[in-house]
Amino acid sequence: IKITVSPAENGQIKVAVADQGPGISPTIQGQLFHRFIRFDTPHAAQHGVGLGLWVVKAIITGHAGQVGIESQVGGGSVFWFTLPITTNHK
Repeated sequence: IKITVSPAENGQIKVAVADQGPGISPTIQGQLFHRFIRFDTPHAAQHGVGLGLWVVKAIITGHAGQVGIESQVGGGSVFWFTLPITTNHK
């Protein structure tokens, strides 16, 4: 697993977590951040109720950020999020 933090566009910061796993098909990628979505794959059994990534998206977008995934079957995945950089401390 590799974690990177880098500047992004529009005064934001990007955090990315990359793995070398089996990758995720485009069909599944489009649904990963939806509520109550769970997938049973040959590599992992279903656990949980399907809220984890939906909660992540709700928190990040609630703070004016974005979330996403870049993945290819057989080539690993990169999950990322962006958040605005602020200097206002209250």
